[in-house]
Amino acid sequence: MKREIKPPSPKEFCEKVKEMVEKYEIIDCIYKKSVEEFSTLTIVELKEIHKMRILNPFLLDWGKMGRWLGHSGVEKIFLKIKTPSFASRIEPLRPLKLRSVNLSEYKREIIAVFDELSQTEFKTGKTVNSTATSKVLHLCCPDFFIMWDTNIRSGYGKNNGDGQEYFEFLCKMQQDFLHQHQLSSVIRQFEKEYGLKPTRLIDLYNWAKFSESR
Repeated sequence: MKREIKPPSPKEFCEKVKEMVEKYEIIDCIYKKSVEEFSTLTIVELKEIHKMRILNPFLLDWGKMGRWLGHSGVEKIFLKIKTPSFASRIEPLRPLKLRSVNLSEYKREIIAVFDELSQTEFKTGKTVNSTATSKVLHLCCPDFFIMWDTNIRSGYGKNNGDGQEYFEFLCKMQQDFLHQHQLSSVIRQFEKEYGLKPTRLIDLYNWAKFSESR
């Protein structure tokens, strides 16, 4: 039987998020700058300069994906997301907000874009993978997609790391954090205080709980 992870208390959420914000505020300047600049662009108009200015710093420096992706992995991601077929599927998701969206209406699209990107090969026997995919999708749609890594997936019992489990993960994050009155109120307060989106605040909590201490 899978262990059900209950939502944190508002106190626990506050303590962990405050600790993470204070600890990583300087490093997160790369994150904020990347998300802000990317939001001004449409996917299909991405150019080589944007790969250098946004994707490389976001994934390799801030996201710590250098060992897995390297520059060849980022290049493959860059080429993949700006293809007309992929861009046409991700672009309509960019205005959506996880707080208010009906996820069931977008289940097929979420699973499809996640699986397509995560299974993209960039070296023999090496694919973009689940962690990097969540980071790229968050960069594309920072109000909608939440990042995860191996420890967070394991903590929530999502060990396959595929599109179906990612959709289930989003549903749980929406229900536990954004549709719980007390936690939702805390998140709104932190949005104003720290200038961070709800999806990033939830990620900070998850990272503190499941990853940062390991």
